[in-house]
Amino acid sequence: MSILAGIDLHSGHSFANVEDRHRSVEFIGLLKRLDAYYPPEATIRVVLDNHSAHISKETIAYLATRPGRFEYVHTPKHGSWLNLIECAFSKMARRACSRDTRTAPFGSAAVRSVKTPNHTGSTAHRAIWPILLGRVYCRLPFPVKARTVGYPAGRRGNPRVANSAASTYGRHDRRAGPMARPTRSDIGSCPPERRARRPGGGLMALVSSHRRSRAAVLGLAAAVAALILAAPVAAAAPSRLYVSKEHSSDANPCSWSRPCLTIGHAVNVAPAEATIYVDEGTYKEQVSITKELTLKGEDSVIDAIGQTGGIPPLASMGIVGYGLLVFGPSASGTVIDNFTVEHALGEGILVGGTSKVTIENNTVRLNDQGFNTKKTFECQAQGNIPGDCGEGLHLVGVTWSRLVDNLVENNVGGILITDEIGPSSHNVIAHNISRNNKLDCGITLPSHNALALAHPTKGGVYDNLVIDNVSEGNGGAGVGMFASIPGTASYDNRVIDNTLRNNGQAGVAIHAHAPGQNVSGNVIRGNMISGNGIDPDSGSGHPTGIALFSAAVPVTVTVSNNHIANEYWGIFRKGPLTISGLSTNHYAKSVTHHVN
Repeated sequence: MSILAGIDLHSGHSFANVEDRHRSVEFIGLLKRLDAYYPPEATIRVVLDNHSAHISKETIAYLATRPGRFEYVHTPKHGSWLNLIECAFSKMARRACSRDTRTAPFGSAAVRSVKTPNHTGSTAHRAIWPILLGRVYCRLPFPVKARTVGYPAGRRGNPRVANSAASTYGRHDRRAGPMARPTRSDIGSCPPERRARRPGGGLMALVSSHRRSRAAVLGLAAAVAALILAAPVAAAAPSRLYVSKEHSSDANPCSWSRPCLTIGHAVNVAPAEATIYVDEGTYKEQVSITKELTLKGEDSVIDAIGQTGGIPPLASMGIVGYGLLVFGPSASGTVIDNFTVEHALGEGILVGGTSKVTIENNTVRLNDQGFNTKKTFECQAQGNIPGDCGEGLHLVGVTWSRLVDNLVENNVGGILITDEIGPSSHNVIAHNISRNNKLDCGITLPSHNALALAHPTKGGVYDNLVIDNVSEGNGGAGVGMFASIPGTASYDNRVIDNTLRNNGQAGVAIHAHAPGQNVSGNVIRGNMISGNGIDPDSGSGHPTGIALFSAAVPVTVTVSNNHIANEYWGIFRKGPLTISGLSTNHYAKSVTHHVN
């Protein structure tokens, strides 16, 4: 297995493709991902070694198709270790490799999911990495999440693997830097069965002997990288809290040996920047987070059935009945990982008025139970439009956040990004599955704020990346970008490499309904589109792959390299539209008309 990865110098955002091999075709795939991620006018400077795949004829031929887009900066030959991304790989290797796991079979049942370097610690976005591109080889998918016991019985305080629950996915222990090991106070005097049920699991990977032979050289550089990572948070001392359905009480101190009974109580007593581990089980409650926390489940279920509460000021606006809420500027940096949220009156997960939130590895299902009633403001019909209760997973007025690897199913609608209380911008919606949300779209980016066009700091849905998702079997469009009333704006969003199939309306839809709106600059590229329905707003009248509609304003969009099948209209156009890339799309024989 190979990981082809890069880290952005300015933001710390990392890219990683897990491949069977490291050839030109895989490397070109990573370059294409970088090309899709950055604005078209940017020059991407890539620091990398002289590996044959980086300078092959195939790679050079691809670069020639993107003149001026990429600039190479090569490390000296035999000096690829000078590339500081090697520090990140060394750091991952020390977290992920153990003498006890080097002989673990490939495809072991312990392997649950492959994660990218972003998951080696949730503070990665804070680090300043003076490098862009590098690589690493592993014989197992690396890193991987495993349900292994981190602390073997009889060896308390001497972990076999790194403290995975804190350092693999969550915020590392800032008391001692990113490689902190648990202290005896963390482990406590609990019985062996409690230790075996500790949330999280270890990492297992095997680094090649060639990589190990450079361990001494990389060690010094990795230590420098560890200092870089630790520096921004060295003064903080967050707590760890534990919640369990067994041997627990909210009168307890939320320690490992004496856990809390409810998630809500742990959230209330936790200091900012704390990590809360929630054991498996069903928690019938509503959770509201207004400070920075990391909430990590172990296949934990938040069942919000019958919950009608809310918090100020949202409650006074009729926004109540959600399952899990992350709200306000103080909640910036919050992480929600590995929960199932179900049966809420409104949204399963609602994030509002904040930034840098990560929602990952969650299942959001069977929510919006108050659909088309007056139980909440969002559930009420608005004229002829039925209330959607906020759909399954809703971001409103949220920036620089990530929705990754979530399953959103059987709600009224799937993933919703809106701007009622401020702009929703610079977010990444990646690797999610939104399916069988029968009454609305799979992924929707509509603008509802009349100030969006004139004041981008007050509203608008823009510069969001929707990449590598599956949207299928939903009642509305697979992905939609809409402007509703004058002054609204949903623009400069990128819908790339998604699978959009068997939805009730068009696979992708862009609609502008009135003067004074902006839906220009959106990009629809590289999507697999098949078997979708009609687009009512544009009047397509037949199953449509991509529907582009403007009732009044000129609209400029890019639609390129999409693969469309099993549709009557491949692309249906109506209104004053300027479309780039139209000739580059691909149509199966099952498409009756390519373009109207």
